[in-house]
Amino acid sequence: MPAFAALCIIATLAAMPVGHSLVRLLEEISDPWLWGYANVAVGLLGFACVWVGLRQRELQACVLGFIGANLMFTGFFEFTFALFAEVFAVEPLRSPTSGNVLLTPGLQINEASVFILLPLFLLFYANRQVRCTMIVWLRRKLRLDTGPPTEPSRDRPYARIVASETLFVIWMIYAASLVTMDPRVLGPTHWFSMVVYGWFFIWPLYLVTRIIKLKVKGAIFRYAIPVGVLFWAWVETLASMDVVYEYYLHPLEYPLATSLTAALAGATLLWIYRPAGSPAEHGRGRDKQP
Repeated sequence: MPAFAALCIIATLAAMPVGHSLVRLLEEISDPWLWGYANVAVGLLGFACVWVGLRQRELQACVLGFIGANLMFTGFFEFTFALFAEVFAVEPLRSPTSGNVLLTPGLQINEASVFILLPLFLLFYANRQVRCTMIVWLRRKLRLDTGPPTEPSRDRPYARIVASETLFVIWMIYAASLVTMDPRVLGPTHWFSMVVYGWFFIWPLYLVTRIIKLKVKGAIFRYAIPVGVLFWAWVETLASMDVVYEYYLHPLEYPLATSLTAALAGATLLWIYRPAGSPAEHGRGRDKQP
């Protein structure tokens, strides 16, 4: 289903700038307590999406899990980074030549969390229920397999699984990108940064070659999530080099462009979510589950 796969990639890619715009709109709230309550409300709304998704069919559960994860990342993760950057009085990192802000205080707190991801990744690796393509590939190459999953595909709580994996992928790509952008750590010209950028490009292309062969729509959507997030990492990398202008970070200055982006994300996700009766759409096929 190449056309459906392309639609899923567009949906997951378009959702990324919408999250950034939402963060900026929340920052417009001047009262600090109201700002905090609003962020927590957004995070809880995301959890509510996941909770509702627990009772949905596979594809609908995956969509709700993805939406919920993005709202929770905005309301809980982004809020926490910004809050403690303010509490700790972290100064923005500026370019020594142009004086432009390279990393905001909140982004530096996010960057500092990069090694927290390692034990979480190892726990994901050790969980035999995790069918993430990259983890399955690593298990095969390292010959450290945990054994076959014990949980049947039809009984998996897809909304929770998709939300957990989406949060992890966004956080991982976000933190890794910040480390490569920070000249105090690596900087964009460091050889290891080049390796990371290469991985950001090669891995989603590999996933695209897999996704077009799948027939279960829930599996296609799950594959599309890391593809969209990794491609978005390239957009932000180009933006850090002043190649791309981040209009989505200025939603009040560019309301039309921001609204069109949000409409694209919302329309594609709604189209994917729409109920349908084909068995493949509800996970009755035999595709491997990522």
